[in-house]
Amino acid sequence: RTPRARLAGLAVAAASLWWGLDLTAAHFDDRRSPRALAATLVREAGPDDLVVCVDLLPQGLRFAQPGLWVAVAGKQPEIVEPWATKDGAGRLFPLDALAAMWDGPRRIVLVAREKKAAPWLARGGRELARNLSGAQRSDLYVVENRPRAP
Repeated sequence: RTPRARLAGLAVAAASLWWGLDLTAAHFDDRRSPRALAATLVREAGPDDLVVCVDLLPQGLRFAQPGLWVAVAGKQPEIVEPWATKDGAGRLFPLDALAAMWDGPRRIVLVAREKKAAPWLARGGRELARNLSGAQRSDLYVVENRPRAP
């Protein structure tokens, strides 16, 4: 083998090792996993509730919460593009529409970063959970617009 081929092989091996270690670390690091967020949504959201993420789509949550909707204010870099055009086709809607739905009869469970959750809390929303992780940061809030019926 040429030195260039050996170097390429070493680079691929190092990248594979790093990727494997990163995946293993993510399994044990709550700041990098949406497990607590998914468990909160399973516990708090009923079958008739609308679960909406605001301007984000936490990795892995799309598998735990298949009926997930995403309200966006323009094109957001945190939305996974294959989801947006394939699995989530028709599940993206403008943030302005969420305001009208918030005051409607349907219960909404909202997932948003701290800054984007504040306006919904100010509109009478109730905090269900805070400081949950969606990827690298633990600043996600879960907010409801009205209490769940018993």
